[in-house]
Amino acid sequence: MFINNSQIDNIQGKNVYLKIYRRLLLCAIFLIYYSSIGYSQINAGTNKTICKGESVTLGSVNICDSCQYLWSPSTGLSSTNTARPVANPTITTTYSVTITSNSYIFTTQITVTVNRIPVANAGADQTICYGKSATLTAKGGNSYSWSNRQVTSIITVSPTVTTQYNVTAYIDNCIATDNVVVYVSSLPKSNFIDANSTNFLKCSSSGGNAIFDLSIKNESTPLSNIKQYKIDWGDSSPDTILNNLDIISHKYTQMGYFNLKCIVIDKYGCTGTFNQKIFNGSNPVIGLGIPGNTTGCLQSAFEFPINYKNISGYTNPPGTIYVISFYYGTDHTDTTYVQPSPPAEPMQSVKHSFNKCSCGAVSLNDKNSFYVKITATNECSPSSFSTAGPIQISQKPICDFDISPLSKGCANMDFTIISKITGGKYIRNNICDSNINKYWVITPANYTIATSINNKLGSSINFPADPNSHGSNSITVRFTKMGKYSIKLVAENACGTDTIFKFKEICIDSIPIAKFNVSDFGGCTPHTVNFTDMSVTNSNCNSVSYNWTISEALCNNSNAYSYMSGTNSSSYNPIIKFNKPGIYNIKLEVSANCGKSISFTSINVKSKPDLILKSSDTICEGLSISPSVTNVACNTPTVSYSWSFTGGSITGINNQNPGSITYSKTGNYQINVKGKNGCGDTNIRKILNVISKPEVDICDTI
Repeated sequence: MFINNSQIDNIQGKNVYLKIYRRLLLCAIFLIYYSSIGYSQINAGTNKTICKGESVTLGSVNICDSCQYLWSPSTGLSSTNTARPVANPTITTTYSVTITSNSYIFTTQITVTVNRIPVANAGADQTICYGKSATLTAKGGNSYSWSNRQVTSIITVSPTVTTQYNVTAYIDNCIATDNVVVYVSSLPKSNFIDANSTNFLKCSSSGGNAIFDLSIKNESTPLSNIKQYKIDWGDSSPDTILNNLDIISHKYTQMGYFNLKCIVIDKYGCTGTFNQKIFNGSNPVIGLGIPGNTTGCLQSAFEFPINYKNISGYTNPPGTIYVISFYYGTDHTDTTYVQPSPPAEPMQSVKHSFNKCSCGAVSLNDKNSFYVKITATNECSPSSFSTAGPIQISQKPICDFDISPLSKGCANMDFTIISKITGGKYIRNNICDSNINKYWVITPANYTIATSINNKLGSSINFPADPNSHGSNSITVRFTKMGKYSIKLVAENACGTDTIFKFKEICIDSIPIAKFNVSDFGGCTPHTVNFTDMSVTNSNCNSVSYNWTISEALCNNSNAYSYMSGTNSSSYNPIIKFNKPGIYNIKLEVSANCGKSISFTSINVKSKPDLILKSSDTICEGLSISPSVTNVACNTPTVSYSWSFTGGSITGINNQNPGSITYSKTGNYQINVKGKNGCGDTNIRKILNVISKPEVDICDTI
């Protein structure tokens, strides 16, 4: 509630109290206003951060229109008595503002942090040669960003054309930029020609150490930019370094190839290189000698001598290339050799082992032979070649054979064994001889073989000199006893006494005899029987199989048996559980390579009685019943019966049909019958209802 001035003047009391009261009242009004607009609306604002040279507005967004403001210090301020002056300090400064409303005074502060502006420096412009790199270094900031998206102070660039790179330097939020240009200078072209038009080549007619006086002419460009020439002649002589060059000469006193390198350097330090192969030599000569023996077997080593000298006694110049070709008919393999520089000696011979038989090949107009060719080539034409041959390569036999019809069979069965020998060709008088001496060995000796000129085993005795020791290409053998037989074929020709052996086993069986024992021949359901194999198989070939089959025709039960303990119809010793009664026919079939055999037995499985009681359900008092019982179980032993009746006169108790039983009183009575045999007993019960006779007698004896 507010009090106006007229009300104050009417207040009783001393004037001094009125003044105090008025002042307190004004303070209260200011405090109420201060609370309503909030502290944040009359403070100096939040602290500010600027870059040097920038300005910032101080004070709150909402101001007090009736308040007076006084800012200090005045340095950098646009005004000291406004609510929101603009500050542009050059250093970090804390400003205070005093806010006065009537007699109430409030003071607050704000700090303006001034960050220095970085002085970005990307470095001086650079010139690089084409294909080279430049390292650029930025300074003046705490972090950097380049126009090629790199963010480190030092970067490496490889422009292919002149390129400007811009960098931004950062100190806190203050930035500055600079740029640097990388100029790309094209490379000078180094080019020289043979001033004497000899194509950098000299071919001497006699060989030896002929001198090659080479003159080269400078045709490098741009000539005005080139400041230096450096020439490496490639012959171990000192390099030639010149500032100007038109034509220059050099003497090569050695034979062979030399690599001439001419480097030109321009005013930017960029280089261009001219490379040229120099050859000082003569036409190549070559000769290939015949080894001491030109016939042999596979993998035999031959050594062919090589002659490099011409008629003057000089060898081919270093760098001459030799291609040595080993011809296997139309196919060949090549080996390349380069003649070394002195003092190294050239290769005096070449060694080679042929890995094919030469039968059927034609070389140098000779049948069944190979040959060797060497070709020498250098910058002087024509090339030269020489051949050595004919080389005749024979081959020892490689044994194998087939057995027909099988590698397993039966006693007294004929087998045909056919040799499958490969290779085994020997060259005599340029003719391939395919005749191979061979013999067969069969162990053990439980066999017969038909005596025939084309059915001979042969023998190792006096082999191969004695023709009678040679065996046939194929033999027919009858094995008379069971067992495993080893067959060996030995073959040999003139390529050496190292014979080759090939072993194969042939297995001979007989017809098996099926037999088995059982743990018992019957019992009551459920009944388990163990079957033990007693068959005579005599199999050496691990090929016997078993098959058990079970049939039952008496009771015609389904799912009547099952195999136990993991056995099945292929087991040697199965265990079978018979779940239902019947006479089971058991058959074992044993099969081997030479046939099969069958054995039978029967298992009689019986059951306890399965009874059906036949009798009336209701009779009148004084009448009788004649019950009967029937055993419906299949394959059951003889059954004995025992009856019991409550409330009736009994005429029989141990018969299947106990006779007539009379009931004189009304009520419910039990009829019990028990059937028993060697497999167990069965009880069955029925309730009989005896009722009163009606006054009109309509009941008859049942």
